[in-house]
Amino acid sequence: MLIISLTYERIVVKVDQLLALCDELELKLKQSQTDGAKLMEAVVAGLVGA
Repeated sequence: MLIISLTYERIVVKVDQLLALCDELELKLKQSQTDGAKLMEAVVAGLVGA
């Protein structure tokens, strides 16, 4: 039973790590979308103002 418990514990740790990476990726994706929108607004403003 000890081996099963240790294996289960390693799986839980790995899943927690993967979920943390998913959270980080989600934040970076949202930031990238925000940055892209700001860039597009700047480009349009530059073209309209030019």
